Amino acid sequence: MEKILEQIRAMCLELNRKYPKYYKTERDPKLCEHLQVPDGETVLLCHDDTLFRSGKDGFVITEKGFYTDLMMEHVTYFTPFEKLAAAEQIYETEYVIYADNTPLMYSSVGGAAAAESLIDLATSVKRLMTEL
Repeated sequence: MEKILEQIRAMCLELNRKYPKYYKTERDPKLCEHLQVPDGETVLLCHDDTLFRSGKDGFVITEKGFYTDLMMEHVTYFTPFEKLAAAEQIYETEYVIYADNTPLMYSSVGGAAAAESLIDLATSVKRLMTEL
C-alpha cells in the first residue's frame, strides 16, 4: 500500500504544480476542521472552494481517502480508497466529482480542464487500488 500512496502523492503534487492557485498539498486547518479530517491523517491534496477561505466547501485527499463538502450542504462525505476501487463510474456534474453517486470532490474553479484533471486523478486512484 505504501507504493500506491507514493503514486497518489505524486499525482497530487502534479495537480498542485499544474494548478497552484487552486490546490495545495499541505494541511489547511480550517478546511480539515470543517471536514472532520482526523489530526493524524496526512493531507495529500486539498482545495478550499470558499471565497473568504472559511473552509466550509471543498475537498481534502488524505492517505485514507477523499473528504468533501458540497456548497451549502454542511455534510461531510468520506470515501475511502477501497470504496472508490469498487465504484463502477466516475463522473462530474455541476462542480462535483462523483464515484457512482457518492461525492468525492467539490471544486468550482479552473473550468473543464481542472475538472477533467480531478476525474483523471480519481480514475487513476481507482485503477491503482484495483491492482492491489
